[in-house]
Amino acid sequence: MTISLLVVDDQLSLRRLLEVVAREDGRFGPVVCAAGVAEAVRLAEAHRPSAVLLDAGLGSEDGLAAIGGLRAVVPGLVVVVFSSAPYADHDSAKAAGADLFVAKGTDPDLLLDQVVQLVHSHERSPEVAEPQRVRATSTG
Repeated sequence: MTISLLVVDDQLSLRRLLEVVAREDGRFGPVVCAAGVAEAVRLAEAHRPSAVLLDAGLGSEDGLAAIGGLRAVVPGLVVVVFSSAPYADHDSAKAAGADLFVAKGTDPDLLLDQVVQLVHSHERSPEVAEPQRVRATSTG
């Protein structure tokens, strides 16, 4: 199964880089890119991606605030915040609902490996019920 990906970043060069690397990676299928929140939500609704690489700082927009809207249109969406914004880190990304925070500057291939792992773990886990614990009782 190929993974569809939405890349959201205000830097055109980074969007293009991640798009090219993902398209050359045999594990990814459709890759769409957005420069801002409104475009990202529109593309998410139209393309239903498996995962999104989301910059926290999108010019004057807050990418972290977009996570809820993206998940509203694509339930189960894997969200990876990929950012160098000074206010973005693991804790702020998790608090906003992201699955993972990765600092910009990380090798794109390693970044995509993490996306693949998250998507596959989400595919396996949502329907799996927690096993019931049976308590041993003494009959005395």
